Amino acid sequence: MARARIEIKSPADLARLMRQAKPAGGKPRGRSKYKAVKATYRGLSYDSRAEAAHAKWLDSEVAARRVLWWVKAPTFHLGCPENKYRPDFLVVVGTWQKRGDEFWFPVVTVYLDDVKGSETRKFKHDKKLWASYGPTTLRVVKLTLSYGRVDEHGLPSIRKVEYEIIEGGNR
Repeated sequence: MARARIEIKSPADLARLMRQAKPAGGKPRGRSKYKAVKATYRGLSYDSRAEAAHAKWLDSEVAARRVLWWVKAPTFHLGCPENKYRPDFLVVVGTWQKRGDEFWFPVVTVYLDDVKGSETRKFKHDKKLWASYGPTTLRVVKLTLSYGRVDEHGLPSIRKVEYEIIEGGNR
């Protein structure tokens, strides 16, 4: 299974990618038609408990130094300004190498995670647009949660994770 990679060799390359993405703002949306329960993790509101559990998992990956950093809900324009798509997370992964007293990473991989319980017609359309215009790999994350156990944030533990990989067309 091939993954689209973006090689960032300079700060200008990262700036070019980040110009496409801007952080989400505004008020939380209303009640979900799929009856997803909104959750809060570390002061941020998420549309579902699965999204919040995925954010918690990303934090554990940052602590283990397998993920450099992540951003919640960036906005991308696919093809034209009217085609807005907002995945749940932008994730930056890199290899840490020691050079002198400083940590540095020559190449990082950027991908996007979108946590889904069910796929809507609009999302199926967005997947096709992503395959044509997306700048990097989109991972559709389907989580199976264990609601019997909750942590200190009130989030259930993740029991099973499945991924669908959608390669971006803008390589």
